[in-house]
Parts: sequence; C-alpha cells; structure tokens
Amino acid sequence: MVISKVGWAALIAGVLILTAYGANAVLTDPEVTHWEKWGLGLLWGGILSLLAGVAWERYKESGIDPYKDVQR
Repeated sequence: MVISKVGWAALIAGVLILTAYGANAVLTDPEVTHWEKWGLGLLWGGILSLLAGVAWERYKESGIDPYKDVQR
C-alpha cells in the first residue's frame, strides 16, 4: 500500500516537472508559432478540465455511496 502511494507521488511529480519544462521550452522558443502555442495550451486545458470534472464527480458520489462502509 505504501509503495503504491510512493509510486503515484513519483509519477505525478515526474509529469509535473516534465510538463513545466516542456511548457517553458515551447513558450520561450521563437520558432514555435502562435498557433502551436495556442493549440498546446488548449489541449492541456482540455485534459485538465476533464480530469478536474471526473475528480469532482467522484468526490460528489463518495458522499452518497451506499457501499462506502462495506469491508472487504
């Protein structure tokens, strides 16, 4: 259980670091056109909004879940 949490934390940290590095590289590169910058921004904005929507729905559903007290 602890190894799983450490693995998820490492995965999330790695994705955040690489995303920040990639965003910095794209936004500061003068050869990248504005269309590409807007496209990448909209792509990541869409992915993050879908992820936030799923997380919010799971949060709302967890409050009314009739099986939340069931032991395995």
